[in-house]
Amino acid sequence: MDRNLILLVCILTLTGSFWGCEQNVTVDLEEYEPQVVVHSLITHDSLPRVVLTKSRSYFARNNANTSYQTLADALVVISNKGQQDTLSQKTTNEPIHPYNTEQYRGEEQQGNADSLSFHYFKGHREVEVGETYRLTVIHKGQTVEGETTVPQPISIDSATYEKSVVEQFNFSDTGRTIKAYVTDPAGTENAYRLNATFFADVQGIMNIQHKEPEELALRINTNLLDRLKELVGEEKIQHKTDAGRGMTHLVLSIQLNDELLRNLIKFGPDLQVISPKHFRKRLFNFLESIKAAYQKLPASREEN
Repeated sequence: MDRNLILLVCILTLTGSFWGCEQNVTVDLEEYEPQVVVHSLITHDSLPRVVLTKSRSYFARNNANTSYQTLADALVVISNKGQQDTLSQKTTNEPIHPYNTEQYRGEEQQGNADSLSFHYFKGHREVEVGETYRLTVIHKGQTVEGETTVPQPISIDSATYEKSVVEQFNFSDTGRTIKAYVTDPAGTENAYRLNATFFADVQGIMNIQHKEPEELALRINTNLLDRLKELVGEEKIQHKTDAGRGMTHLVLSIQLNDELLRNLIKFGPDLQVISPKHFRKRLFNFLESIKAAYQKLPASREEN
């Protein structure tokens, strides 16, 4: 591929003024061949998850035609102790960490900026501590392989939580700082990924201190079950049964706050809260307040 680079060849200072000259130089670069990029999360007591994308040229423009692609048409297998787990391909409308922007849209959506979905692969067997797992990915003739041994997790000895003020570029903002302290085993080569359990019982970031999680029973369209799991965290689901007619009955252990309420409303009629009664009534009153606010608006020209 050809790229025109502007090369500054000289600058002269003449009696207090500047004079410059430019020359266009054409550099002939080889066509870049995209490669499969594998991002996998294999951690103990959870199902393995893999996101596949393609690399792209340094000079590629960021638009709907050249954005990164989350790939769907691949074979993803995890092997352990002679057993193979072929991961299932999943699709969601919710961004997938760390691919949480629209430039990581699905491969089939290139050029379609109005449609967003993200592809990933999910395993069926929980990962165990101390076991060695081998990941094999095959996509259109390209094979990517890797191996890892799951280390022993460590406990957090203590943690502090305090307000902090961040000042940058003449801008000041108040944030929160969480510091965790651990005892690192001597003589062991390892690295750590911090899972902040301060928010373990919460959907989102609103945590009311000293408020215990409650049992939340609800009914949801089965097709939206994965989306709900991504939203609240699969570990919060205590019980799941088939409710018939394409619906699933769930019982969650979660803190009932306003952030959760607003996110559940986004599912519309595809999700109904069954209990507890006080949270169901709270949701109903919230919807009534929205209805009342719209009824107070002056009639539009179309309605007159």
